[in-house]
Amino acid sequence: MDLAIALFPIALVLVLVGLRASMLAAGVIGAIGSAIVVYITRGQSVGALQVVLQEGAKGAWLGGQAASVVVGGMMFYLALQRWSSTHPGQKSTQFSQRRLWLVCFLVGPFIESATGYGVGGVVALSVISGMGLRGVDAVVLSLLSQILVPWGALAVGMYVGSGITHIPAMELSYRTAVMILPVLWIFQVHFWLTLRRLGQSITMGQICEDGFALSVFCCTLLIATRYLAPEVALFVAAGVPLVAKWMIDERPTGATIKGAAMRALPYIILCALLVVTRVWSPLAAALRSVGRLTPFPDVATFSIFYSAAFWLIACATVFALAGASPGAPRRFLRQSWTGAWRPAAVTLCFITMAQLLIAAQAPNVIGASLKGAFGSYAVLLAPAIGSGAGLVTGSNATAVAMFMAIVVDMGKALPVWTAALQNVAGSTFTLLSPVRVSKVCAMAELPGGERAVYRHYAVTALVVQGVLLLEAFALTL
Repeated sequence: MDLAIALFPIALVLVLVGLRASMLAAGVIGAIGSAIVVYITRGQSVGALQVVLQEGAKGAWLGGQAASVVVGGMMFYLALQRWSSTHPGQKSTQFSQRRLWLVCFLVGPFIESATGYGVGGVVALSVISGMGLRGVDAVVLSLLSQILVPWGALAVGMYVGSGITHIPAMELSYRTAVMILPVLWIFQVHFWLTLRRLGQSITMGQICEDGFALSVFCCTLLIATRYLAPEVALFVAAGVPLVAKWMIDERPTGATIKGAAMRALPYIILCALLVVTRVWSPLAAALRSVGRLTPFPDVATFSIFYSAAFWLIACATVFALAGASPGAPRRFLRQSWTGAWRPAAVTLCFITMAQLLIAAQAPNVIGASLKGAFGSYAVLLAPAIGSGAGLVTGSNATAVAMFMAIVVDMGKALPVWTAALQNVAGSTFTLLSPVRVSKVCAMAELPGGERAVYRHYAVTALVVQGVLLLEAFALTL
């Protein structure tokens, strides 16, 4: 296959996004372009058309599994809104560096792991604004809640990558955790510099305290990703130090603890259900065997009652409708559909596109061309490819679907590490995607504030890119 043909669907998507077309339009046209590539490379015959239909169906099957998590995330977010309105708590308006660190590095990522959609950033912005911070500074700090997007929305991007590359999801999750650790420390320094710019004094004691807390979090992240399924890893990794640090910092009374537990009940129940259904082997085996759907022998199966999406939707439904009025179920379903259909459709289209490109062996052609040009150093392009995809698409799942197979082919000697590198690069730079930055600026009532946000993150982004490049270089040794 000619390199130009292999690159055609990807280039088409990038051009459409550059022309400000919607991600849904870009995904649909990209999938159609990929189908054309398959048809051309398979001989333009009836058999080629059958391959297009079969591989498109496989992509839709994988995409549907990811889209179900997207829908569940929206339902859970709406359920959280209703639960919070019926269980309000006292909000502290006093500025606290310790509380700010907790929100940026633990609370935001914890919430993002359940819902996706940048909801962790929305919550972080609300809390940070409540502390008296406004404008660009509030936006800059709230975006730190997006630093662990690989595990966002129950690690949907991780499972997309696993389905496309056939790398075990837990292996990809653990290697991603290892490679993201230096990036977390870069954002920790960014946090301190932002506070200093705000006129806050950064004492050695504060640096040691934050450094110790982040070290504990890094350890829990490594342990959780090594032994737990990706969809629950960040729940545990962030949840344990979150509770411990909150107890130490706030010294809450019994009544305060009870109130906080009640407000966090949806998260507690969801986390407990996911952990139990994955850690308790007899239950996990039973759930996998019931409602097991295997339409294609060479594509991941879908066990309805074992899937994270099932438990996410079940929890959302219970907490959204408990004690609700007669018209609430219809309203809840309508709001869920309105909020979820577009991102779910985008996810479906890009994963279908990825499956079609793999069937056309486009990743192999692109990877071979890059390796022919750069040799073993082709893997040095992985950070730029990943970060560029995350920056343009604003979605880790989409970035993974478009480029992970190509990046893995570039680094065949160490495919899992190379995939993890692309995963870290793509997810980290979704933090700075125009879609996310504009959304948070709009919520902060900061029209036109995007330029100031980018100026503030410019040096940090370059340092992150440099560290990722060093990690890529280590893979060539």
